[in-house]
Amino acid sequence: MALTVSQMFIGAVSIGIGMFRGTEVNAAFHHESTLGHADYGASKLAADHARSANVVVNNNVTMGAIMGPRFGVEADNITMDANAAIACPTCPKSPICKVCLQYKANKPRALAKLVWVRAQQQLLWGTLGKLSGDIDKLAFQQGSGLVTGDVSKADSKVKLRFEDPSSSGDLWGGGNADVACGLSMKDTLPSPVTGHAFPTLISPNLLEGLPKTLVQAMPQMICKATSAAGGSGKDGPQLPQIREVADQARSECRELEDSMRCAIAAASGKAGTCNDGAEPEVADLSTMPGGRLELPSKVQPFVQCQTATTSSPLRMSAAGGYSYRNEAGAVVSCTFDRDKCEDKKLTETSDNYLREKLGLPKVVSNVASLLGGSETRKPSQGTSNPKNFCTCTFSEKPVDETMVSISDAVRTIASFGAAQPSAALRKKREYRSCGRWYFPARSGEFAATPEDEQPFVAAWKWNQTTKCEGGGS
Repeated sequence: MALTVSQMFIGAVSIGIGMFRGTEVNAAFHHESTLGHADYGASKLAADHARSANVVVNNNVTMGAIMGPRFGVEADNITMDANAAIACPTCPKSPICKVCLQYKANKPRALAKLVWVRAQQQLLWGTLGKLSGDIDKLAFQQGSGLVTGDVSKADSKVKLRFEDPSSSGDLWGGGNADVACGLSMKDTLPSPVTGHAFPTLISPNLLEGLPKTLVQAMPQMICKATSAAGGSGKDGPQLPQIREVADQARSECRELEDSMRCAIAAASGKAGTCNDGAEPEVADLSTMPGGRLELPSKVQPFVQCQTATTSSPLRMSAAGGYSYRNEAGAVVSCTFDRDKCEDKKLTETSDNYLREKLGLPKVVSNVASLLGGSETRKPSQGTSNPKNFCTCTFSEKPVDETMVSISDAVRTIASFGAAQPSAALRKKREYRSCGRWYFPARSGEFAATPEDEQPFVAAWKWNQTTKCEGGGS
């Protein structure tokens, strides 16, 4: 049956439309498949980085775990030396001379243990610390190689490139030793490690509380380049069981209290009567007949004042003090806080004892050499969800030339030769997919984990995203 020209034209147009729709389907498949290769790369690399983060966490835990035994053995050796310093000068007739004899017999054994635990700790910190610093670079190199190989097997025309933070810098920095040692100290204090060599090596131990006190000081002595107490009276070791230390603390506080009493006597017009042995009293300075009260600067931190109210009457104190009326007419009573003073002075005198009598260093000059050349790691940007914990994969593939030719032919026919060759299909297109890894710091069981302790909790996760926050991708 013969076809008319119009029927042939309509048939050609119908075929062309079908072929054009086929090119659209092919272009959509091209987009989805090429983007899928980028998704694969991003998910693979992000997952590997998250696993690497958890390896760093495990390394940190292992490195922290060895510090507890080192603290205990260090404390044992220092305590033995302190016992010997007390006992050996009394030999041979003193009852405590046996402590000196036990020291001489057992010191080689204790020293050998110290050498061993130091070597093990430095080996772990040196090896695992370096691995933690390099593991993300290794993960990227291996992951990107696997992704490139897999995509090449599926479609050799696809080109991939990666923007990964490990290729341009260190994701995990150091400076985390103080947190590791602080956590180790907390774990060690309630355990048998603290002073475990006593009374096995020396009986009796003349300084019973010293091993525990030393373990409390170890994070500052070994893991930070600062003094053990810093002279601040805060968070430092205390040795109340050592009579010399306790007596000195009480003596210094008595001197400060006497200084306050003399200043009050001068202000009340009774100068010269502050050291006459009279019972402490609260002097009324409301009228200030002797002039303005001038307390020594060393006394002022330990003066505690309270205002009398109907619901809160004045508390009596065994220490002396003074009272006056404030602008509202209420009576204010100020006394010397002995407990606060003795607590601070005990820390200071304990620190002096450790430095002067036991010869502990005031400043650790080379932390890296003590710890084995490396440290436990934390994110180099210092937060739980750093912006640089994000990686991106880019994929590119040209559209099939046959499809481009078909599309151009259909467009030419449909436009009666007016259409130009397709620029959209010939345009170079690159697809991006990114993945980030993060610590779930504000949700679930880890919501209360302090930020500086998060590198010691294996909880790093990952997800995919369209771009990296704050980055160039």
